[in-house]
Amino acid sequence: PVRSPAPTNTPAPPCARFDERPVRPVATLNWVTPLILGVLVSIIFACVLFAQPGTLRKMRNAWETANQQKVTAGKMTQQQADKVDQFLEKFLGRTTMTVVVAFVSTLATVAWIFIGGLVFWGAGTLIFKADLGYLKSVETIALASVVGTLDGVVRMFLAVLTENQGATLGPVLLVSSFDPLNMTHLALSTLNLMTFWHLSVISIGLARLARVSFGKAVGIVFAAWLVLALFSFLPALLSGNHH
Repeated sequence: PVRSPAPTNTPAPPCARFDERPVRPVATLNWVTPLILGVLVSIIFACVLFAQPGTLRKMRNAWETANQQKVTAGKMTQQQADKVDQFLEKFLGRTTMTVVVAFVSTLATVAWIFIGGLVFWGAGTLIFKADLGYLKSVETIALASVVGTLDGVVRMFLAVLTENQGATLGPVLLVSSFDPLNMTHLALSTLNLMTFWHLSVISIGLARLARVSFGKAVGIVFAAWLVLALFSFLPALLSGNHH
């Protein structure tokens, strides 16, 4: 007689989970759990980052250098630059910055899940004409965000080890003194291997749910990410530092 294969406890790969998405109802824990993990890591990252003595000093030095460049270029008077420096010294303390960054990071994490789910749903529905469902899109973005949460943990350790607040798993590690207002440094920080992994997982989810090729899905996902990444250059553009 032919024996049935013995059951195994090997967990299904991520692709298999995405395969099941169209025929299974949304499980609340599938998006709530990654959301909570993401928020916790964001708060811990902010606390660890500003616990480093050099973090605030480097931020202030970057702004002071940008202000002096504006004074030299005639875009700001020395008196205005001094007032900005006094404001930074008075209000940008460790506690204030920790609270602000933790709060903003938490909002960004929540927005990524729900607005990202909206974009995901729009791409599948409007571009690929697939009936995804908004909550299923949120669920998929949330499951993929586990990679983003892992990225936050990696960046936290890199920031401590390298004393580089913009450290990511990419070419920015070659930058000895990271300047958050330098466009070149920001571009290098954006080239993050963990980000590409994260986007690839989202692309797999979109391809499986919309039943399109991975190539089509990854093109849409990376195009959306590129638009989002451009916003990271706003501080450098506003400071006038275009190097």
